[in-house]
Amino acid sequence: DDNLRLPFFSPDGKSIAYFSVDDRQLKRIAIGGGAPVVLCDADNFRGGSWSTNDLIVYSTLQTGIMRVSSNGGTPETLVEPRSEILFDPQILPGGEAVLYTVGPTEARIMVKQLKSEEPKELFAGWALRYLPSGYIVYWDAEENLCAVRFDLGRLEAVGERVSMVQGVDEAAVSDSGTLIYTLGMQQEADIKYTLAWVDKGGKEELLDAPPNPYNQPKISPDGTRVAFVVGSYPNEDIYVWDIARKNLNKLTLDVTRELMPIWTPDSKRIIYWSTHEVDPQGGIYWRAADGSGKVEKLCSASDRQLFPWSISRDGKNLLMQELVTFENADIGMLNMESDHERKPLLQEEYSEAQPTISPDGQWMAYCSSESTGEWSRSEVYIRPFPEVEESKTQVSSGGGHSPRWSSDGEELYYLSNENDFMVVSVETEPSLSLGTPKILFQSTNLGLSSTSGTPYDVHPDGKRFLMIKPPAGAEGAAIVTEPRKITVVVNWIEELKQRVPVD
Repeated sequence: DDNLRLPFFSPDGKSIAYFSVDDRQLKRIAIGGGAPVVLCDADNFRGGSWSTNDLIVYSTLQTGIMRVSSNGGTPETLVEPRSEILFDPQILPGGEAVLYTVGPTEARIMVKQLKSEEPKELFAGWALRYLPSGYIVYWDAEENLCAVRFDLGRLEAVGERVSMVQGVDEAAVSDSGTLIYTLGMQQEADIKYTLAWVDKGGKEELLDAPPNPYNQPKISPDGTRVAFVVGSYPNEDIYVWDIARKNLNKLTLDVTRELMPIWTPDSKRIIYWSTHEVDPQGGIYWRAADGSGKVEKLCSASDRQLFPWSISRDGKNLLMQELVTFENADIGMLNMESDHERKPLLQEEYSEAQPTISPDGQWMAYCSSESTGEWSRSEVYIRPFPEVEESKTQVSSGGGHSPRWSSDGEELYYLSNENDFMVVSVETEPSLSLGTPKILFQSTNLGLSSTSGTPYDVHPDGKRFLMIKPPAGAEGAAIVTEPRKITVVVNWIEELKQRVPVD
């Protein structure tokens, strides 16, 4: 299965269970091969484990923590979801309690007796697993791999929590105590990026905005200000740069995450995604661009994250990228008039993302994984709007993402898989007609940031682009990345016993 995710072993090591992205089911298969066995539906899978009594526990976004036989059948609910997402459950020895993590923001490790109504919070962190030798191994907020003694009888952590390995990105540990891990790469958020105007000939002009970990720049429709995200997970905020006055103002002040700023057509408000309220999926909010007035919620959904992406020039329709799972996205629309009705536009088994509406409001450019089946390898397409099912035209070839329209709608820009900056001429009368994609300039010559989100925007004057780039000569501007190493530690349990001793 080319689309299996989050596999885990059976206790005897002879089989694995996994989530199949294609049909959104939990399956198992023998290590020696053979046909996979469907265990149950598990849409929005969030991790699982296989216990010694031949039962599998797993979690999904909608159902919480479930238990099913390793031979398949009707799942049984163990822990119902409340206001947060439940991750990576593990049945503890004895089969009477389950260990899991709630998150993803401010992650905490929980334990629940199956016969009890209420779970118990242990401490902050992200659980890797409980070891039969009496330890919980977990990540702390700084991505250090830690360990603590755990009393199975009282279901309580005992003694000091000890940091064992610093900066661990991924890890697994066996019951016998063999540890395998990779260290995290240098975070791009540590780099202080700058902002630059770049004309169609590739000539650059740096803005006077101070270097920062910028992301997702958006120019106001009147061309006077720029909104962008500053910071790294989980401390992103939205700032506004006044181009004429050359001052930087922080728009969002709450201790929450804010992403994907979008200007309203009158340049008076900014729409964005935030965890402003206690909501595991976050929601779409807006507020005055000068920071006055209150934050207002526009919409949210319980089964997906709704990210604002593009708004029509008349301000009536907001296009959204709807993240269903980590590797599957849909496109939806929000009516920005009084009722704020949400409507699905594209909902397929593959991902459709980054929708942007043309200046005349008649076309939608977006990227999709339909031709490759892989989230990281998309192509750019155009459909009529709002009747998106009437036709579909492929724009890019060989990969493309991050589409943006020119201010007059006569060109479409996008980034190739190599991050070359591409341009395609567009004619819409008497019907849609596209020119041959051309490289406007190579990203390697411009130092385009590879941070998440679109690292550029198109100025309303149609003559220049705003791009995020590392400052020349600044510390961290050049990153040399060595091949990632996998470290295996045999008999790691002995180190645990020495550094995290029994009281």
